[in-house]
Amino acid sequence: MKKIYLSMGLLVVASGSYAQSRVISGTALHPVHVDLTEPSVQHRSGGTCVFSEDFQGGVMPAGWTMSADVEQLDGNGNPLGTFVPPWQVGDSALCNNGGFFNVPAGMDLFAFCNDDGPPCDCSMSMVWLSTPSIDLSGFAGLGLQFECLNDGLYATTAAGVEASTDGGATWTSIYTIAEAGDANDAVLQNITVPLGTLAGQPDVRLRWTWDDGGGWGTGLAIDNVCIVELDPYDLALNKPFLSDASAFYEDYTLVNQEYTHMALEQAYPMIVGAEVINNGGSDQTNIVVTAEIFEGGVSQGTFTSAPYALLAPGALDSIFVTTNWTPTMTGTVTVELSVDGDNADIDPSDNTGSGTFTVTGPSQADGYSNMGLDDNALQGFFEISQGSTYSGMGTRTEIQNAGSMAYGIGVAFATGTTAGAAVQVTLLQDNANGLETMAVSDLFEIQGWHIGGTGNDNIVFIPFDAILSDPNPVPVMLDPANDYISVVENPGTEVVRIGSSGNLNPGGLFSVDPADGSLTQYIGTGNPAVMTRLFLADAPVGITDLTSNGLSLGPNMPNPFTGLTTIPYTLQEASEVTFEVIDMAGKSVMIKQLGNRPAGSHLIDLDGAPLAPGAYQYVLTAGQDRLARRMIVTR
Repeated sequence: MKKIYLSMGLLVVASGSYAQSRVISGTALHPVHVDLTEPSVQHRSGGTCVFSEDFQGGVMPAGWTMSADVEQLDGNGNPLGTFVPPWQVGDSALCNNGGFFNVPAGMDLFAFCNDDGPPCDCSMSMVWLSTPSIDLSGFAGLGLQFECLNDGLYATTAAGVEASTDGGATWTSIYTIAEAGDANDAVLQNITVPLGTLAGQPDVRLRWTWDDGGGWGTGLAIDNVCIVELDPYDLALNKPFLSDASAFYEDYTLVNQEYTHMALEQAYPMIVGAEVINNGGSDQTNIVVTAEIFEGGVSQGTFTSAPYALLAPGALDSIFVTTNWTPTMTGTVTVELSVDGDNADIDPSDNTGSGTFTVTGPSQADGYSNMGLDDNALQGFFEISQGSTYSGMGTRTEIQNAGSMAYGIGVAFATGTTAGAAVQVTLLQDNANGLETMAVSDLFEIQGWHIGGTGNDNIVFIPFDAILSDPNPVPVMLDPANDYISVVENPGTEVVRIGSSGNLNPGGLFSVDPADGSLTQYIGTGNPAVMTRLFLADAPVGITDLTSNGLSLGPNMPNPFTGLTTIPYTLQEASEVTFEVIDMAGKSVMIKQLGNRPAGSHLIDLDGAPLAPGAYQYVLTAGQDRLARRMIVTR
């Protein structure tokens, strides 16, 4: 057993005599993109523009104003004493002449700010571009429509739209522009923002804001601005919820996270819902969200929310449905949601949404009762090491039912992770009294085949270590009065990339500071789902691919054994076969290439003499299939 020396100080004594505090942060974290799904954007609708600007004149239009000039910086971020306007009008070539701000086809001439392209490098803290005064007297039911690019790359950026009705003396935020796209896949957003009570005002100014967060970012590009009379009745289901996303993250009796993998033993009566926006020009009344739930493809019933009395133009709110239905078996649960109101909707195509999650069970086929918040497919990653911004990352698990036990934590390692680097996982108990360490693993050495898996095969199981977790027993009995935080940490300087996939509700994400081991909880919306999962059943160590597809692997006989043991296996078809032995730290200690073996039954005679006493996994790989079992060597 390795003796673990921790430099980061995250771990606290397992006896509970010390409860670690944490920092609360509303900052949004941004993983490096591996792959990006297409974002959802609101549609453009309505009639003739009552105000418009397409920037085709090639210069900033008359009457438009902007924030103060920004100071140019050298390549090291030092001020040069010269100042330039933060916004300009140009095309894709001009915008991207720094090589970092790729504007897609579809925007010819447009207005943009770019903190890293000529004439900048510049620091852009809250730069804005404003329309002239617009007289909206006599109008009702108006909306602002525009195209924009906001990729949010390279820095923690913020973009939005603000409005003023007093000549620009005061401003109110009316829309937050989401990030969409990456350096290789720029995404043009077409956005409609209902203007609500701004309609009818004689002096309205609108401005676009962007902030690079103090780091090198890219920028914001806008085009084809139009204030238009909206259709009167146009609801949209903006976002589906498969949990009570409105629940407070520090209420340990409720569930506010949305589980994509839920252990059957932790299933609870579902609360679902939807974020609904009124994109029309008139009030919408008696809005109802309806949910139909399918378990294994079979409808379990239709459930309806209480009526939401009134939603004003441009208003957005979340409406929830208490179903009192609990999953009853492993497999896929699908929830189909729809929204409706008193008035016929001009565009019902955006009134629906859906979501799915997997109910796991204790067997291999059912996922070893793992619980997770990620979307399963690697989309991005956080780099963790003692030389990085973070030395560890983690996610929250909310326990609802008594009797469950935790055996270890599963982690996804993204491409770029250093084979041979070592990580350690920790389970923290969280309640009103603070944090307590419940279990830790031994150092786990990452093998090449642990890195960059796909689908369910990207999760690598790391078991808790009974000796290092002492005096707390392993597996860990989970208490529904508490929440639990699954943390993976890199005590070294090698590059380790922890995958991310999808987004979390507030309070679900944690990071570890390498300087002092402090734990930060992120309470903003839309933070990435780090791919750590809590396993409520024992799983093979570090095995990522556990499907059979005609391959069977029998138990070794005898087991435990001292000298020789025999392992049976069967092939459905001829295949190249590899046999491997892995120790409990996840390290490969023996590999045998068995060659091309014919279909049928076979035996492997294994001599345990080279192996130290202890528990091992033996792994058989045939083509693309891999199976594993556990064996014990004695002396």
